[in-house]
Amino acid sequence: MDLNATTLIGGGAAIGLLTAFWSQVRAQLNKLVGLLFVRTVLTGHTLKDAALIYMIKNYKCVKLQEKVFWGTTEYVRPNQRNELVGVEAPPAGPNYWYGNKSLVSVRVWDTGISIAYIRGTFDVTKFVSEAIEFHNKTKKNKDWKTGYDRYRIASYSGSIGNSRDGQQGGNKQTIGGSPDGSPVSPAYGSIEGTDMVDNYRTIISNQELRYDVLKPLHWTKDQLGQPKKDSAVSQLSLKQTVLDAVEEALRWRESEDWFKQRCIPWKRGWCCYGDPGTGKTAFIRALAQELNMPIATFDLSTMTNQDFTHAWEQAMSNTPCIALIEDIDAIFDGRKNIAAQGLNQGLSFDCLLNTIDGVQNSDGMFLIITTNNIEKLDPALGNPMANGNGAASMSTRPGRIDRAIRFEHLDDDGRTKMAKRIFEGMQEEKWKTLLSTGDKDTGAQFQERCCRLALKMFWEK
Repeated sequence: MDLNATTLIGGGAAIGLLTAFWSQVRAQLNKLVGLLFVRTVLTGHTLKDAALIYMIKNYKCVKLQEKVFWGTTEYVRPNQRNELVGVEAPPAGPNYWYGNKSLVSVRVWDTGISIAYIRGTFDVTKFVSEAIEFHNKTKKNKDWKTGYDRYRIASYSGSIGNSRDGQQGGNKQTIGGSPDGSPVSPAYGSIEGTDMVDNYRTIISNQELRYDVLKPLHWTKDQLGQPKKDSAVSQLSLKQTVLDAVEEALRWRESEDWFKQRCIPWKRGWCCYGDPGTGKTAFIRALAQELNMPIATFDLSTMTNQDFTHAWEQAMSNTPCIALIEDIDAIFDGRKNIAAQGLNQGLSFDCLLNTIDGVQNSDGMFLIITTNNIEKLDPALGNPMANGNGAASMSTRPGRIDRAIRFEHLDDDGRTKMAKRIFEGMQEEKWKTLLSTGDKDTGAQFQERCCRLALKMFWEK
């Protein structure tokens, strides 16, 4: 054996010994780190929100970290339009001082957070208890009785048909899983990448509290969000039966204690049905403003069973709220999911029923479904009773859907009310004929008829 071969064999043996030695050293170092540092995982969207918000608002953030800004399109109420709004987010990879003795490091992922600290310097059990108490007090104080504006619209979609980097996506309100598949993976990507923006958009799944943590630039949080009008329902052209339903909803909102004292679930369910353009969506938006409640909308065509149950759980964390499922006849014909033909992962009718009316407490949930074809609704979900009368009757399945409300074409009073609003300040004799020519119109059709003439009269003037 020549010298070169001997040297090569000796070098390989030395590398092998060093590798084995380093493995032993690394194992001992990991044990030492485990004795010195502790990492605790908090899972679940609601607990994640509670812990993160409590820490940001009550702990002192270490300032030696880069600032992060991102932009989002929001409705700016003073300007009455959607605009790009700059937002300052918590620092990437935040660290916080707990009092003056412990440095706490936080990492966030889609459904939880990881907290690391030096052993013996941080009471994580006490922290979680305080965060939960803070969260519950915050939600209790932020309701319609204190004048807090809760009206928001949050949209939930599922993983069917959505993709990101060639992979199935998750619910809009979540990140969609840790990038490397590990149970705990940092949510913060590079400044240049898109991960950070996506993660900050969803770091706070509770929409009511989002801007308590994320600071909008120039605007206050009360100036952002969907437009809200005083007495929004009164501006619509509605029949008295629908207006009576609004009064019923307002009484329901104020009767939480009454329901609970009698062991009756404090929830409500409506089915709004009628031809397209009869005002179902406009009514629901106005109702949410009257009730001062957020709206959670669900795109069932993109949802699996897991997607829907997960989205419903998130919506339930914001109760009292309105859960809106629009055009359900486009998803289910009876019990058959016609939107997921050929897809095994589509939402099942049984999962829909079990989720909206399952064993989980659903106090504060106001479920509203809309349909253009009431005959396609399965009686187990709730459609008008065969012997019902009037435009608002009891449904076939109270408890899920308590009342079925029919939206009809405008009557004489409705057309007159809408026309007077649109033609305000204009000569009545020039538009009064529309009241008869539009007698077969839906609300949307008659509004378009009035707008065309009103604009013409305005520019001619």
